[in-house]
Amino acid sequence: MPQSSASRIITQAGRDLLQPFGLFQKGKSRTWLDDHGWWVIVVEFQPSSRSSDTYLNVGISWLLFEKDCWAFDYGINDYRDRLSIRFLNEAQFEQSVNRLASHAIDRVTHFRNLFPSTRSAKEALLKSEDHRPWGLYYTGVLVGLCGDVMTSQRYLARLLEEEAVADWHKAIQDQASALVPCVANTQEFKTQVVRIVHTTRQKLHLKAWDSEFWFD
Repeated sequence: MPQSSASRIITQAGRDLLQPFGLFQKGKSRTWLDDHGWWVIVVEFQPSSRSSDTYLNVGISWLLFEKDCWAFDYGINDYRDRLSIRFLNEAQFEQSVNRLASHAIDRVTHFRNLFPSTRSAKEALLKSEDHRPWGLYYTGVLVGLCGDVMTSQRYLARLLEEEAVADWHKAIQDQASALVPCVANTQEFKTQVVRIVHTTRQKLHLKAWDSEFWFD
């Protein structure tokens, strides 16, 4: 696939459709971001390594853990639409990309409406019952931000009881271990999480967030 032509068309579709909707391009990449302070909607036009397909991935990256890379943190099946298109010629690809961008707007609208507050995010994660390490961590943090001390402690304790299977697993356990002592003090817990969010934003090269983070 002529990557230069595909990338140019994808960038133009982003500028025409996603940018007016409030998203901005990550550098010169195929990724567009919708920034909500402590969470970001990620729209990725992912090229296939084995074919001429381009995939659309739309999901949420929580900024509640110190990291220097983007991840699709919310959901198992929901975050990755896996809609795909193939480059046949420029005219066909432009029409297809515009359809993908329109679909991305629908998904962004869905996530914006789904998470108007920390409490709504907490309820969604509790409902998802994601008991993998990352699910335990993010659920524990969001529950703690909402003042539910016992539930937060339960999720984080379950994470800490696991045997770390990789460096990333140990890193998330270390972060959870640092937060556990202040879970019972909701204000101190929020202060520590805000510090994490600011650090993560710096690592991801996001602009400084001047407004207060709305944790309710």
